[in-house]
Amino acid sequence: MIKYLVLFFFVLSLENKAQCLRTDSTFNTNINYHNALVNWNKVDSTFFYRIRYKDVNASTWSFQNNIDSSEISKLLIGLSPQTQYLWQIKSYCDSLGNTSSQWSIIDSFFTENQALLYPTNIYANNITFYNAQVNWLGLSNTDRYKIRYRISGTNTWNYLSNISGVATNTQLPQLNQLTLYEWSIMSYYDTTNLLGSLWSPIDTFTTATFIPAPFLPLISTSISSTLCGEKVDLFVSISQSANQPDIEQSVVTTNEGEFDIGGLSIGDTVGYADVYLSNLSATATLKVGIVFGQNYAFINAIDSLGDLIGFFSIENQTNGIKITSTSPPDGNNYTSGLTTDISFNEIFINPSFNTNLIITAEIESELQDQVMITHNIQINCPSYNLEIIDNKKTIEYINLLGKNVKKKKYSLQILSNQKKIIIYE
Repeated sequence: MIKYLVLFFFVLSLENKAQCLRTDSTFNTNINYHNALVNWNKVDSTFFYRIRYKDVNASTWSFQNNIDSSEISKLLIGLSPQTQYLWQIKSYCDSLGNTSSQWSIIDSFFTENQALLYPTNIYANNITFYNAQVNWLGLSNTDRYKIRYRISGTNTWNYLSNISGVATNTQLPQLNQLTLYEWSIMSYYDTTNLLGSLWSPIDTFTTATFIPAPFLPLISTSISSTLCGEKVDLFVSISQSANQPDIEQSVVTTNEGEFDIGGLSIGDTVGYADVYLSNLSATATLKVGIVFGQNYAFINAIDSLGDLIGFFSIENQTNGIKITSTSPPDGNNYTSGLTTDISFNEIFINPSFNTNLIITAEIESELQDQVMITHNIQINCPSYNLEIIDNKKTIEYINLLGKNVKKKKYSLQILSNQKKIIIYE
């Protein structure tokens, strides 16, 4: 009896499978180097489909499961280029997946699209101890490029993606000195990853030997006016040649004068900073970040995208002012060349008397080298004398600061009865 029951269920199972039809109308379209679209004719009474595919030389299959019954195609991605693939599809005729058809007849495709070209004429130049410029002949209708590079003889690639389709060169960063590197490039012809070319043949280059330069930054400071008591622009410029140690901290002080910190509000624009590196430049707007009373504030450097790229602290001291800036680490201790021009606009107030304004800049490198320079600027208060006349009798001479003086030169004569002023030289 048991034997007959087993036979009954076996026959029933065969019947169910026979009733769940498969499709043998399969074909392939849109075949590229890394993907292909597989297609089939719809099978009635199907709840969902399942696809399996593999490299013709592989022993195991990859699967695409739970493909909706309304679909008649499936994009297979992540394929190996220039490879023969096999694939099949089967139907499932109930929602639980208990009843299915047989696998369809095997179909195949070869991953290649010779219209998807990679760039040619690739080479490297402008090679330093830490980076290199790589170049190629651009292609028409390219959306973007992708580059891979690594130390020759190693297995792990580094990648630079989303390089503009109109570019013909770029920089490979953070390289090791005196090292053989290899690199190649590929093209994408749409905004997805579907229409990608093969990798170009590999090119090689060797980075230079690093020879450090002494820490000798060039520093200049100036103000827009030397008139006493004036609100002026304060300029600071720092430049370095390649291979000098990176600057870690910059401190600028004066022996006299003050910042008008009490007149600042958060968000005020108080100047700009221009930064020029070996391979790029940027301009930042200086905006007030935080104000701590009358004598201390943070000034933020904001780039054109609105991002914070640095900051300064400014403060009034007992004698003069102090500006402090600390540079963030960049992964190495040496510069490829740097010029920074900073302008604090009309927030520094000159001393209100004749004096020698001394501006001191102290610069420290990431290797603890130190450089200090001083600049001397003569602050002048022009003496204009006021002559007050009553019945042509001089009462006194007064300069613009309200102080009594004895000299008549550059005085003002006020004649009240004639309602006019006469300037004497």
